[in-house]
Amino acid sequence: MKKDDRIILKIEDLSNEGLGVGKYDGITFFVKDTVIGDVVEAKVMKMKKTYGYARLMRLIEESPDRVEPPCPVTRQCGGCQIQAMRYQAQLAFKENKVRNNLRRIGGIENPPMEPIIGMDAFNVEDAVAGEKSSAGMEAIGSAKAPAGMEAVGSARASAGMEVIGSARAAAGMEAVESARAAAGMEAVGSAKAPAGMEAIGSAKVATSMEAVESARAAASLEALLGARALADGVTPLRYRNKAQFPIGRSRDGRLIAGFYAGRTHTIIECLDCLLGSKVNAWILDAVLKHMERYGIEPYDEKTGSGLVRHVMTRVGFRTGQIMVCLVVNGRSLPHSEELCATLAAIPGMTSVTLNSNFEKTNVIMGKDLKVLWGTEYIEDLIGDVRFRISPLSFYQVNPLQTQKLYEKVLEYAGLTGQETVWDLYCGIGTISLFLAKKARKVYGVEIVPEAIRDARQNAELNGITNAEFYVGRAEDVLPQKYAEEAQKSTGKPQKCAEGIQKCVEEPQKYVEGIQKCVGEAQKCAREPQKCAGQIQKCAEEGIRADVIVVDPPRKGCEESVLETMVQMQPQRIVYVSCDSATLARDLKYLGGRGYEVQKVCPVDMFGNSVHVETVCLLSKLNVKQHIEVELTMDEMDLTAAEKKATYQEIKDYVLEYTGLKVSSLYIAQVKQKCGIIERENYNKPKSEDAKQPQCPPDKEKAIKEALKHFGMI
Repeated sequence: MKKDDRIILKIEDLSNEGLGVGKYDGITFFVKDTVIGDVVEAKVMKMKKTYGYARLMRLIEESPDRVEPPCPVTRQCGGCQIQAMRYQAQLAFKENKVRNNLRRIGGIENPPMEPIIGMDAFNVEDAVAGEKSSAGMEAIGSAKAPAGMEAVGSARASAGMEVIGSARAAAGMEAVESARAAAGMEAVGSAKAPAGMEAIGSAKVATSMEAVESARAAASLEALLGARALADGVTPLRYRNKAQFPIGRSRDGRLIAGFYAGRTHTIIECLDCLLGSKVNAWILDAVLKHMERYGIEPYDEKTGSGLVRHVMTRVGFRTGQIMVCLVVNGRSLPHSEELCATLAAIPGMTSVTLNSNFEKTNVIMGKDLKVLWGTEYIEDLIGDVRFRISPLSFYQVNPLQTQKLYEKVLEYAGLTGQETVWDLYCGIGTISLFLAKKARKVYGVEIVPEAIRDARQNAELNGITNAEFYVGRAEDVLPQKYAEEAQKSTGKPQKCAEGIQKCVEEPQKYVEGIQKCVGEAQKCAREPQKCAGQIQKCAEEGIRADVIVVDPPRKGCEESVLETMVQMQPQRIVYVSCDSATLARDLKYLGGRGYEVQKVCPVDMFGNSVHVETVCLLSKLNVKQHIEVELTMDEMDLTAAEKKATYQEIKDYVLEYTGLKVSSLYIAQVKQKCGIIERENYNKPKSEDAKQPQCPPDKEKAIKEALKHFGMI
């Protein structure tokens, strides 16, 4: 088997990244843009010893779960890895993904899984707007669109999206945006269509609409999405309340906005992502038009020159408030007042800010922020809790599913109103404040200062007084909090002593002060029992936790955080995870230290992608109900323990969880450092003076993590 060979594959599974998995002549191949059940002709692109990668060339037989992706650039963009899969099949894939990771990585043979919670709205943005029936969101889809936005339907939009000239694209721009469009394409050109988008239904795009009404499009949404998709429920769209668009130039020199293609920094032109709000197209058009008018250059990653890097947008689905943040390689934007005036004409516009990022980095946002128009924040609601969201805040991107997610967290927390809860990655306090109404006290910990500022403001905004927030790492804040509370109790005599010293130094001025300080010192000395009681109270109220909620980033919890959680001995731990692989790893750690997994529930927050959120409940084992077993050293097979994982298993683990490739030589070097004895002469240099590469620090750390995972160290 070699590169460029053509092979026939039956796709039998999907990888965690959404690649189709098939076998040919005993070799496993990964093929992008395929669905379980497809029979495909594929071209071999890369070969390894036991597996390879291939490109889809032709669909020989379509899977029953295959649908036509509504997005015209889904293959080029790669953000929606499984958009071609029927939504119910997407949910089944994600549920199995969580279950398999818990078994394979977490060592949980029969995970106590609850059915995945999927999305039940075809068009989330319109569904939320319809439910609240306020002037906020419907204005975005109404005829009140601002003047000057007509360029969304212009040549640039048409060429950039590859949209209006194709049947699927036209559906993506408008028909797919509304469930009512299922009756046909008349919704695209109807009176309800925004005035700013009028070109879509006008004579300007007559040729585009001809394409829509061609045999390929069949003039109906059913033809565009497939009858099977409609029968089973169309894939949910318009659910993201946040989007970040890089700005650049196309190969022919045009200013463009869109998304990076997978594993590249090549911009795939797209003004209107079907997962995001419809208003994004208007915003991007206004920004690009402004840049063209005044000759403002996009940022060039290679040279570090140019000004505009990204445009970030946020929409409060419940409030209708809109935020625009311009990320620039500078301190200002030329003629920003004019751009702000154009953006301010968009109904719901609330905040326009400028973020300065001078770093040569993949990180989108910089640290410096300046308000150009309106406020620095927008507001939105989850349930009946209102949140203030700034450009740098973390806030879940799917508002309807977020409420379902947090309701599940609340259910698992089992609060009665008497519990002390710690939220160890609290962000702007979304989970903390959601739980505070059912708990006695909630403490939130977050390393980002701006997030904690927002969390405190959000608590005040909602009149919540039983929530406190601390800046720092969880493993640092918890012991520090205990020490500070204890110091408050023991600090009074010290304060008095300092006062006495000050009085002695200036007796003429502080005679009365001396008497007061001595009196306070004597009072503290006379009441040691009271002070000791206060210290005990602080210990109970400070580091104590009945419930710990943790919602870490994709990499999971640091081991020091897990260790701190175990030391606090909560009765219940609710773990919210956006990566079931690192969740499984952390559950294995907690399971070995007295906690048992009681319930697991996946929640689909990211339709059309391979990602899935998971909520897990762990309870502390009752030691009185367990027995002790005494083992002698003679009864233990240490040799078997030392050989728990093969070199290939270690390589696979490191590659899957860090993306690093490690050699057998590096593994052997690290094992020797850890005291694991290798065979005689294994991987030794051929001669005494031969130079042998040494394992880099990052790979050494990754290999050690693998050895810990397999219980070898």
